[in-house]
Amino acid sequence: MLQANLASVLTLPDMAEPLGGAKLKVVRAQEHLDALKGEITTYLQTKPYRPDINFDEEPGRVVIRANVSHPPPERLSLFVGDCVSNLNAALDHVAWALALKFRAPAPVVGDKIYYLRPDSFTRGQATMDSVAMARLQAAQPATAGYEPLATLRDLVNEDKHRLLLLTVAMVPFMFRIWLGGTVEDISFPPDHAGAARLSYFLRGAPREYVRVQGYPFVYVALQNPPVPQEPVDVTLENLIKCVARAVATFEPLFP
Repeated sequence: MLQANLASVLTLPDMAEPLGGAKLKVVRAQEHLDALKGEITTYLQTKPYRPDINFDEEPGRVVIRANVSHPPPERLSLFVGDCVSNLNAALDHVAWALALKFRAPAPVVGDKIYYLRPDSFTRGQATMDSVAMARLQAAQPATAGYEPLATLRDLVNEDKHRLLLLTVAMVPFMFRIWLGGTVEDISFPPDHAGAARLSYFLRGAPREYVRVQGYPFVYVALQNPPVPQEPVDVTLENLIKCVARAVATFEPLFP
């Protein structure tokens, strides 16, 4: 059954329809993401960080760090890789359906039809109409709304040809600092090593007038290749929505 958060984008998959396989691949990607979320929840419940708030030797200087005590398990990488592989396959299935319908001569097993790339349909193509080509050209990473497809391409290439898509724990912090009668809230993001650091200078104030309270939280992000620094489940959710929208774009071509 189609997942609830995809139902507004895709109709129920039916293997008898040309895009049925593509839809099932998107649904399978969502299942891998749901499993990944469960694994991440289990990991975060272990509180995998060690906060450290200290005064430095310099008077009035507070050094605040949060070090990850144990990284996410490597098995998380397998869920990420399975998710993006299914999304990539969904686009491949769409491309194959388009080639069967519009390319002349029709492709045969062994033909290389690169997912949703217009140049895969121009060689020997004589029957793809302007509406189909316009939809194809619109569903590209350079088009507004389809930018995540570039991230998908990078993730698939990394997972398939190079390394596992490793995950890392990030520890952003929110701090409240009391200096005498003054209260100031500050926040800062994690660095790429997964340990957040901040050196906060308090204008030479004596230690006895300073109090620091920290609010750490942890999320799991992708370590490689470079992607937006955000929780990995957010990255994958955006990819799934983008691919689902791309598949739905071509449904009217197969009445």
